[in-house]
Amino acid sequence: WSYDHPGDADYTDILLIAHWHATLACSTRPRLPPVNEIPAFRRFGLHAQSTDLGMRIAAAGGSAVERAETLLED
Repeated sequence: WSYDHPGDADYTDILLIAHWHATLACSTRPRLPPVNEIPAFRRFGLHAQSTDLGMRIAAAGGSAVERAETLLED
């Protein structure tokens, strides 16, 4: 959860956020750190847990994938 690096978000950040969000649905989920303690959330501007966090995660992930696809096309 504490993966941190300089620069923009990368695929590892996306995976960490997706894993955190997916773990919320598990009936036997382990203790998850709060959003504000995970650097990946900060990179996407997601600073607090809220009712619309899932939608904000999906939007942030989609933007990152679009940026990566643009880089690969050039």
